[in-house]
Amino acid sequence: MMSSFAVLLPPPCTNADLHLGHLSAVYIPADIYARYLALCGHDVLTISGADQNNTYTKAKADALSMGFDEAKTSFAEKIERSLSLAGIKVDAFENTDTERHRSVSRDIVKSLLARDMVQARSVPQFYCRSCDAPICDTEVCGTCGRCGAGSESGICENCNSFIFDRFLLAPKHKACGSACETSDRTGLTFELEKCRDRLLQLVQDSRWDPRLKYKVIDYLSRTCCEPLLMTNSFDGGIELDEPQLDSKHLAIWFEAVWNCFTGLAACFDCDLDGVLEKIDSRDIQFVPFMGQDTEFCYSVGLSCVLLGLGCDRICDQIAIQKFVKLDGAKFSSSRNHVIFLD
Repeated sequence: MMSSFAVLLPPPCTNADLHLGHLSAVYIPADIYARYLALCGHDVLTISGADQNNTYTKAKADALSMGFDEAKTSFAEKIERSLSLAGIKVDAFENTDTERHRSVSRDIVKSLLARDMVQARSVPQFYCRSCDAPICDTEVCGTCGRCGAGSESGICENCNSFIFDRFLLAPKHKACGSACETSDRTGLTFELEKCRDRLLQLVQDSRWDPRLKYKVIDYLSRTCCEPLLMTNSFDGGIELDEPQLDSKHLAIWFEAVWNCFTGLAACFDCDLDGVLEKIDSRDIQFVPFMGQDTEFCYSVGLSCVLLGLGCDRICDQIAIQKFVKLDGAKFSSSRNHVIFLD
């Protein structure tokens, strides 16, 4: 029986070209899987792009004495070229700095607001007193509160735990090295409690990798799941027209992942409502491939948004690849520890 699949390639940050870690761990396996599905007679779309609205690109632009716009455009072009050189077939390559992506992302927020799945609330956010400025989680480093290793917000590279701000000990601002504190600022949050029971049921019934499956079940089985902060103060991100917010730019952990909706909008030449109709009518199964650092974004973040938009589904499967290492340390463009294709 023919099925419809969207194979999702996470958009890499535009702080460098694709490196061999990206290709060997994520993009080539995803391409093999997409080709296999097509040979089996399934309808397959492969969605990719470049994540341009992030602090890593800004840091690399500053280091290279480039403008932010120049850097994100230049590296996005290199990433698309490298995918082509590697022979990876992509049906839609949608960057996050396009008008289409900004429109789709803002429509997602409007829809979630209309469904009462997100709300504005005062939440603690990082602040650097030395720089006298609010900063977002990707600009902070510290110590994992679970294993004691050096870490950033997101995923601890040592113990693979989900790291939220309150689990990051002794946080420091990467740019100046000063200790960070928190201050209450109004941001937009996804109200996870409103879909937790349904999400927990879907994850329990899923075909996900057992390690990820039980990790997410453990997270969702807590007494109370805190709201997920969707906005920050990085002015290079997508700005929302919500005057009540202090932090009104979408965090990359949400909007970069929404590149999958933008890619489908490009493939079907439609808006968000059209994409949601296609997902439902064609029963499109999402299969993202990724490294360990984005597993929360897809397993919980994307699943929440799918449910919040009225799609009673989560990703069909999630393929998570371990970090590819070079001389004992993971490939990393931001740390200049890489081997590039060319």
